[in-house]
Amino acid sequence: MTREPRARSVLVATILFFVSGSAALVYEVLWMKELSLLFGNSAQAAAATLAAFFSGIAAGNAYWGRRATRLRRPLWAYGLLELGVTCSAVFYFGIFLVYDSLYQTLFGMLEGTPFAFTVIKFALAFVMFFPAAFFMGGTLPVMTQFLVQQKKTLGKRASLVYAINTLGAASGAMIAGFVLPQTLGFRNSYLAAMGATFMVAVIAIVVDGRLLSSIRSEDPFSATPAVADAAPTVPGDGELGKNPYSPRALMALAALSGFAALGLQVLWIRMFAQVLHNSTYSYAAILSIFLLALALGGALARACASRIRDASWFLPVLLTATGILVAGSPLLFNALTNGGTYIGGDANFTGYMRQIVWMTMVVIGLPVAILGILLPYLFKLAESGIYGPGETVGRLVTANTVAAIIGSVMAGFVLLGSFGLWASIHLMAGLYLAAAIWLALEKPPQRKSLAFVPVIGVLLLIAQIGTNRIPVVRIDRITKDETLLRVWQGADATVAVVRQAGHLRTKLNNWYTLGSTGDTTTQEAQTHLPVLLHGAPERVFYLGLGTGITAGAALDYNVDEVVVTEIAGSVIQASREYFSDYTNGLYDDPRVRVLAEDGRTVLRGGRAGYDLIISDLFVPWKAGTGTLYSVEHYQTSIERLRPGGLYAQWLPLYQLTQDELAIIARTMLEVFPTVTMWRGNFWADRPVLALIGHRDSTPLATNAPLMQASRMALREHSEGQGDTVPLIAHYAGQLQAESSLLKQAPLNTDNRPIIEYVAPINHRRERAGETEWFTDESMLAFVASHVGQAQLSGDTYLAELDVTWYSVIQAGYYLHTSHLLRRQNSEEAGEARRLFRNLLQQAALAFQNRAAN
Repeated sequence: MTREPRARSVLVATILFFVSGSAALVYEVLWMKELSLLFGNSAQAAAATLAAFFSGIAAGNAYWGRRATRLRRPLWAYGLLELGVTCSAVFYFGIFLVYDSLYQTLFGMLEGTPFAFTVIKFALAFVMFFPAAFFMGGTLPVMTQFLVQQKKTLGKRASLVYAINTLGAASGAMIAGFVLPQTLGFRNSYLAAMGATFMVAVIAIVVDGRLLSSIRSEDPFSATPAVADAAPTVPGDGELGKNPYSPRALMALAALSGFAALGLQVLWIRMFAQVLHNSTYSYAAILSIFLLALALGGALARACASRIRDASWFLPVLLTATGILVAGSPLLFNALTNGGTYIGGDANFTGYMRQIVWMTMVVIGLPVAILGILLPYLFKLAESGIYGPGETVGRLVTANTVAAIIGSVMAGFVLLGSFGLWASIHLMAGLYLAAAIWLALEKPPQRKSLAFVPVIGVLLLIAQIGTNRIPVVRIDRITKDETLLRVWQGADATVAVVRQAGHLRTKLNNWYTLGSTGDTTTQEAQTHLPVLLHGAPERVFYLGLGTGITAGAALDYNVDEVVVTEIAGSVIQASREYFSDYTNGLYDDPRVRVLAEDGRTVLRGGRAGYDLIISDLFVPWKAGTGTLYSVEHYQTSIERLRPGGLYAQWLPLYQLTQDELAIIARTMLEVFPTVTMWRGNFWADRPVLALIGHRDSTPLATNAPLMQASRMALREHSEGQGDTVPLIAHYAGQLQAESSLLKQAPLNTDNRPIIEYVAPINHRRERAGETEWFTDESMLAFVASHVGQAQLSGDTYLAELDVTWYSVIQAGYYLHTSHLLRRQNSEEAGEARRLFRNLLQQAALAFQNRAAN
């Protein structure tokens, strides 16, 4: 006997399913983050997470869907599934610890066989995430079995359940991106998700028990709260409406929906990456809008299931509309961004996020909502099938999810590299239009005129492709004299080589410059300074390649091995093909290994020791960068340094406020016994700073190569034979944890990568004039507090130097001051320049007099 669940039980179950969807996205986001720490912050790590997660979802839908019809108490079974999610999530911690302990061994065994190591990583991802996702996958068919009392209501109720769960997922994406990690840290956020899942499980089991008691009190002869016929019959067309398509056709359409939706998600996120600052926040905002639009599609499908009874015309029209809207999204994006202009202007963080949300909704909101109708509408067409509600939904969602895995992998690893971004989006649009034509031919609609709708869509697509002139990379030929030489569109990023005013430049995702042949001196200095400071490094490790000019400078010295890691393979290709003339034989020298790997994971896995580890300039607000400034990363690095080894952390002060600098400096001081500051240049507008972490607390030796070079430069200055600034003048002091700037700064850890959440906000605050980069008076004041006579006298790192060198260090301070004052058009710039020269002359004269005596 079939009984309707009480209204209160239905409401509670609906709320529980919303919370369940939210927790599922929190799990997914946190898993992706944790896997990036294990495998590297690469596209492969993201693909492994998605593959494991969606494989579990698909298997769970298939397995539990087949058993849903036989469940006499589906709400109770749903509670047990949520309990299974909670218990499986606990195992994650144990597996994580086991892999962490075995990582070095595995890395050593498989370092020379990257394919085998990739297989191991994917296998581990499945072991870690598949069990919990398997139970998650069973929740939709089982909840459908509980809520759908009659097959004729499958379309309306299942589409509503789908929409509510997806709406919960959208809220989970927002919570995981904007609230949990920076508030609780990743581990506590994970525990919070487990707590939410456990709460859902307990409430579902309790509500089922009360429902069972209520039914038994009303009908003592009823043993269980059966909610659907165990062997549903096939009602007539008058009761269910018309389904002109075979079960195989419905499965194919469900697969198309998953393949194209997830593929387009990958492609659209890459599209927006060309105009955004690509922080954790921007990614979370785009993902949330995408899921909100999918939820809206589910709600629209419910309305369509109630009003549209003839699918023979509706589905071809729906697919055609989807194809046209998808194909039009690049044009709309290009128009709204003025050809790929970096968006945001002078907006602060709140205003910037509003712009992202608005643009995402305008460009992809409608296409996603329309394509989101397809899968839940298929629930309506499947009402007349032979399976029960839960199994029907389980089968369709299984096909959808398996295809979604294929679609996301194909889009990221095949289509982008083979066809490019815009052509890949057009291919997805073409799939929808091809499906529309197929349906129109298989079951021609009763309204004959509608049979030509898909043909019109194809003609519009062809016309758009034929007239498409949307640039992949924005080039300013007029004001910047830019010429595009080549573009690589890989899984990790879009990389371009541009010629500008006679110089080559590498651009990442349209706007971020990785280096130029116009500033080779600065790039080479990022190697020369730490090499001369160390004295005689034999093995040098680089985190980040850029143009390759920095790493190539190491070959000027008597080194035995240079290891360069770069996470984006396209950056390596660009450097090899266009910058070889500037990289000092980097790609021909047998001492060099250039690896397309995440440098952090290579350091963590390797056992070899290095004399120097040089970390390149990174964009601090970019998602994933925060882990390169974490306590855990610095701990790994100091373990890989040989005695006397140095870790050079180069920082772009023109992209950092004092907040970020303080966090990074405080974090390094937590690990390294001594951290010294060195200017990379004396520029006023784009200054760079090196924080040098010393493995040992050894003072700077008077005969160190850096001091020898400084003596030579000082002598040339005194003789008027050169203008090279002595390298010791680049010294900006030894950091002290008790300084006013650092003592209140928090630590940046893997569990709570504060940089990743503070830097994007300060980036927009600086644009809005609410704060400043650490380049002006505040930076000079900070340096002045470290290079005054009293501070230098007490600086243990300078303990072996003659005090005369203090004047040279102070001269560097005045040189930097003069450049800053000159940029401000201050008359005091000349005075600062005079002090710089006088201090150098006084130091040179003091050394000459001492030598004469």
